[in-house]
Amino acid sequence: MKSVSLCGFLALFLLISASPVSSQESSPPIALNLDRAVELAQENSIDLQKRFIDLSNAEYAANRLWSELFPGISTSLGLSYGTPLFSGDGFQGSSDNLNYTASMGLSFQLNSTLSPAMRITKLDYQTSLLAYENARRVLGIGISGTFYSLIAEKEKLSLLEGTRKLAEQQLEKSRTSFRNGMIGELGYLQSQLSAETAHLDLSRAEASYADNLGKFLVLLGLDQNTPVILEGEIAITRLEAETEDLIREHLSSRPDIIRARQEIEKLELVELQKTRNGRAPSLSLAGRWQGDSSGNDINENFSDRLSGSLTLSIPLESWIPGTKANQTIRTANTDIEKARLDLKNTENEAMTAIRSLTTNLRNSWGNIEISQLRVQLAERTYELTEQGFRNGAVESLVLEDSRNEMTKARQQLLDDRLAYKKMMLELSSALNINEADLVRSMP
Repeated sequence: MKSVSLCGFLALFLLISASPVSSQESSPPIALNLDRAVELAQENSIDLQKRFIDLSNAEYAANRLWSELFPGISTSLGLSYGTPLFSGDGFQGSSDNLNYTASMGLSFQLNSTLSPAMRITKLDYQTSLLAYENARRVLGIGISGTFYSLIAEKEKLSLLEGTRKLAEQQLEKSRTSFRNGMIGELGYLQSQLSAETAHLDLSRAEASYADNLGKFLVLLGLDQNTPVILEGEIAITRLEAETEDLIREHLSSRPDIIRARQEIEKLELVELQKTRNGRAPSLSLAGRWQGDSSGNDINENFSDRLSGSLTLSIPLESWIPGTKANQTIRTANTDIEKARLDLKNTENEAMTAIRSLTTNLRNSWGNIEISQLRVQLAERTYELTEQGFRNGAVESLVLEDSRNEMTKARQQLLDDRLAYKKMMLELSSALNINEADLVRSMP
């Protein structure tokens, strides 16, 4: 009786201890669409977090431009002891020889470089903001491309699963026909090989999909074994917009174009700052208070002094050709010219990229139309070939080839749609607009 109770207790213990594991394994998968994937990637991106810190520092400095005008403040306290050593009465250890000093200073400099310096600080913030927003956009486009690739892989799994089922059905028919003496051993073995090949292709595709999905989840900040269901489809729209219209409307909003213009503006401010610093006069204001006392009675021996100064500095070196200050200004002018050439080169490269993408998109749409016709032809060919096989007029090898051609045609159509979708993303990135805005801009 005791042994029965002990067994029952052990069974109950094992059931209780195993219940959390079973509930964890049966947890429902997470539904993951494109918007949620992009949101997770942006939230967990270490690069974006670092860029946000830089942006916060630049914003802090931009919101405190008054610091450029804040005067310099200094204060000091001093204690000294003085006594003769070899002359007079020699060394004297008396508190009367102690000297106390305290001082406070205030300095303020006015020059024409303050305004450019404040504008440079504000421009640095705008550049940091542009870099941060562009990094978020580039990350979103990269995640979108990977997401659609996974969607395409899922659809390929469905195609391969359908091919495997057809091969299994064909194997069953061949097995029955072989038993009835309607086909030879070679035909039966060929059907068996075809079924095993279809199964292996599906197994490899499933392993590849699981590996790619795990890597994708890591990019989103999730565990690679997190159960998820990807929700979405590869929706494409034919591009009909004129290339030159797209360039004229969106070229100036590209981040690289804006950044190049900001660089020119910053270098112009630096050139102005160096010119004013080397040629414009500056005014310095300074005030200082100092108190001194000695001996034990600080109040009796106390004395103080308040002083001020006003200094006007007029630089002359930069006006002399060949001097170091003159060369500094000349170098600043050269940097501006180089930045303008860089802007022109960036614009030319951007226009070339946009023209190339729009041309490739039009050609890619033609590939899609051809692939759709090829799928229709392959599906109809398979139907007729299967009907001929049932009637005994077509061999199993011919039927297998027809089935493989149909699978290849469907996969090619899926690859063409994915390629077109990714080019749509690249074009929207080149125009610095969302894909939805690009679709809406089409006539």
